[in-house]
Amino acid sequence: MLESLKRVLEVRTLRNRMLLIFAVMLIVPCVLITYFSFTSASGQLHAKMEESTKSNVELVNGLVTNMVEAEIRNVEELADQIESAQIDTRSPEVQKLIALHIEKHPELETLTLGNNNGAWMKAPSSDETDYDPRERDWYKTAMESPEETVIIDPFVSASTGNFNLYISRALKDGSGALTVSLDLAKLNESVKSIKLGQQGYIYIIDRNSKFVSHPSRAVGEEAMGDSLIRVQNEESGFQEYVNPTNGDQQSSFFTTNALTGFKVIGVLNVQEFSDASMPILWTALIVLGVALTIAGVLLFFVIRSITRPIEQLNRSAQRVSEGYLNVEDVAVNRKDEIGQLAANYNGMLFSLRTMVKEMSETAGQLAASSEELTAGTAQNSKAVEYVVELVQEAADNAESQAAVSAESARTMEDMSKGIHRIAEASGTIVESSSQTVADVQQGSEKVTEVSAQMEEIRRSTQTSAELMRQMNELSNEVANMSSAISDIAVQTNLLSLNAAIEAARAGEEGRGFAVVAGEVRKLAEQSRSTAEMIQQRIGQMTELTGRAYEVMDQEVNVNVERGISVTDAAQIAFRDIERSTQKISEQIHEVSAITEQMSASADEVARSVEHIATTSSKSLESFQGVTAATEEQLASMEEISSASEGLSRMATDVHTQIDRFKL
Repeated sequence: MLESLKRVLEVRTLRNRMLLIFAVMLIVPCVLITYFSFTSASGQLHAKMEESTKSNVELVNGLVTNMVEAEIRNVEELADQIESAQIDTRSPEVQKLIALHIEKHPELETLTLGNNNGAWMKAPSSDETDYDPRERDWYKTAMESPEETVIIDPFVSASTGNFNLYISRALKDGSGALTVSLDLAKLNESVKSIKLGQQGYIYIIDRNSKFVSHPSRAVGEEAMGDSLIRVQNEESGFQEYVNPTNGDQQSSFFTTNALTGFKVIGVLNVQEFSDASMPILWTALIVLGVALTIAGVLLFFVIRSITRPIEQLNRSAQRVSEGYLNVEDVAVNRKDEIGQLAANYNGMLFSLRTMVKEMSETAGQLAASSEELTAGTAQNSKAVEYVVELVQEAADNAESQAAVSAESARTMEDMSKGIHRIAEASGTIVESSSQTVADVQQGSEKVTEVSAQMEEIRRSTQTSAELMRQMNELSNEVANMSSAISDIAVQTNLLSLNAAIEAARAGEEGRGFAVVAGEVRKLAEQSRSTAEMIQQRIGQMTELTGRAYEVMDQEVNVNVERGISVTDAAQIAFRDIERSTQKISEQIHEVSAITEQMSASADEVARSVEHIATTSSKSLESFQGVTAATEEQLASMEEISSASEGLSRMATDVHTQIDRFKL
């Protein structure tokens, strides 16, 4: 199962590998950039929203401070203008003053004066009879700190039922105090109008965690939750918590009002951060998709422009490996390394095509020369066989002559038996001598023909040796051409190695080109292997041609020269025999003419006959030597014929190897 999955996912082509690599290199950075951009934008948006919350909280806090400070200044000015004795007498001036103050400050609900005697005054005026300011918290607090303006926690007014904030100050004589009740309803309306995001809001609580202002909760209601512990213990800060009412995850910023001790709190729903970040995410994804689409299209065309020439080179190299050298050159109109590779490949293909053509022509010439050598060798073999027959016939005649000479010697021993028998024997000798003279002349003519034929054999052998020398030189030239091909393959391999080194230096950007350099190295290895195979074949052909040349130059020429020498010696011997036979004939005629003188010269005739017998024996030995030499020459010609046939087969094999290429 795992192997099947690997085969399915395996990337086989260079184009797909480059597309995969560049796609990964493009997609991963884009995705990372998109992710970090979204994260950064979300973080900045979060920070901006928190900063906006903080600003709004500070703004509300400043609003509360400004509002309270204004009332504090008014209270302090008013306290400096009133004396406690005027409260006892309910001074009309004071009543008018406080009524005017309330009129000019609509945010105030009431203004109350009181002294240590229990006297009091209010604006707007009130008909209460059981009111005692000394029992009120505001009065007690003010009298405890007569030099300060004091603020107590807000509470619901007993007279109006509103949630008010009381600001109090002792009179300048120290015997009384005044307080104003600041209606927080307007503050609550101002705070409710402030929105933080879509669902965020601001609320205010006092030191007792009661709501001073809230968009949905009742004023004076006690706030709940563990988050209030930190709010009451710290001056300001951010915090995240779970709303105990609805369970939402919320983020808040709180600060403490320095005058009132109120906690102004701004609340944001954490979900709003994600909702606000979604447009950024969708924008980033759209930009990523468009960028990947454009980059993918550009990448496809760029990679195709790189791999298309390599695919053309691959197809052409495959055709060349199949033996088709008639393929057209790869046309690449580029000036970069791929264009240089195509130009070098076209040059290598042209050199290989030219070399194979020359080898084909050389192989044809070699085959033709081998056939001519074989034909000449066969003709020489027939001629030598004919010479052997002639020499054998001459040897037989010489043997017959030796036998006749021996018989003549025995006849001379019997000369003492009678002149008559000598005369008869002399007649017989005359006839035999005449026949011998004719045979010797015929043998001399045959030996002359043998000499001429041996001279012709020598010329044919020299011509064959010259052809073999030329074939050896051509084989050396073909070997040099094969070495040149091997050098080209080595240079191509070095070029691919340099390209791989440069690709490795380039790092990730040169990896695709490293794969290209690897493919070029494979082509160089194939070319080098083919060149080595051709060089091995040529080396074998050169070795066999050299051996044939050595046989022709050493053994055949030596044997031919030896045959010529033996033939010359035989011709000289035949001439000696002819002269000796002529002399014998003359002597036998003299014996026939002067029979009476043969008796006196019998001893001399016997010696002459013995001399004839010795000469005949020597002639027989000479003919036997000629016969042996001719047989050796015949055997040498058979060896030459066998070598010629082997050379012809080699030429046929070379031609077959070359025919595998289609020019």
